[in-house]
Amino acid sequence: MSESPRGWLPTLIIATGSIGLAGAMVTDGVAVAGRHLGVPFAGSIEISQAFVIIMAASAIAYASLDDHHAAVDLVFQRLPKWLQRAALRVNAFLTLAFFAALIAGSGWILTEGWAGGEQTELLHVPLRWFRLFWILMAVISAGAFAMGIVRRPKVD
Repeated sequence: MSESPRGWLPTLIIATGSIGLAGAMVTDGVAVAGRHLGVPFAGSIEISQAFVIIMAASAIAYASLDDHHAAVDLVFQRLPKWLQRAALRVNAFLTLAFFAALIAGSGWILTEGWAGGEQTELLHVPLRWFRLFWILMAVISAGAFAMGIVRRPKVD
């Protein structure tokens, strides 16, 4: 098992994701308690969804920095070491291309909706900041995969 990444960026990402997780849990907990007490928490789903965006985007970025995305090694472990390294580079390139497409599409949606003031229905929470946060986390993830292309991949 590899050592977790160190530095201010991974620590900040963990803290941000933790805030997202705690916020979603507290919001849902208060909403459930409110329903049982006869005091509904209007807009709790919108607030929870916003926290989930923060949590999920942070988790993806941290997993990218830590090189711990889900993988199946049934065939990979049977390949010769040089082919394993090549496969890791191809994987990093394709994943970088995938994140680049996500960033481009998300950026396009962000620019189209920025002036229009896209917001949630009930609480009118502006969505542009959550889209911007997602794009930032996707750029961090893309950067991690770009580094995977240029550095020599480690194989066991």
